[in-house]
Amino acid sequence: MATVQSKLASLSALIGLAVGSLSCSGGTTDSSQVLSPNVRIVLGAATMGALAFSPDTLTISLADGGQVLWRNADFTVSTYGNVNGTIHQVTANGATFDSGPLDPKGTFTFTFTSAGIYGYHCSIHPSMIGAIVVTP
Repeated sequence: MATVQSKLASLSALIGLAVGSLSCSGGTTDSSQVLSPNVRIVLGAATMGALAFSPDTLTISLADGGQVLWRNADFTVSTYGNVNGTIHQVTANGATFDSGPLDPKGTFTFTFTSAGIYGYHCSIHPSMIGAIVVTP
């Protein structure tokens, strides 16, 4: 019986350590630090046209989930840690999706459910263009 109690105490301690390492202390987590973007809006994007999105054409597969994450990386950080940048808005040419205004460091995720080619642009800076190619 003492052996079982000893093993349970050890297991309880291990679970406590695992749960403690998963918890986070106050504040909010910037999702752009957790998930890697598939498409970045590059620094100076407003005047870069087809080069504003990196990559400008992304191919994804429905078999892999069909999800795309855009991140607005059009920002600089001042000496004092302030973020200065440009707001962008990822909008499908056929109105399939729209991010709404994306602040610097902001992210937008969309899950595609059918194969096809989806052209998109920044509705604030219409010369910024890109495409998502979705395969079955």
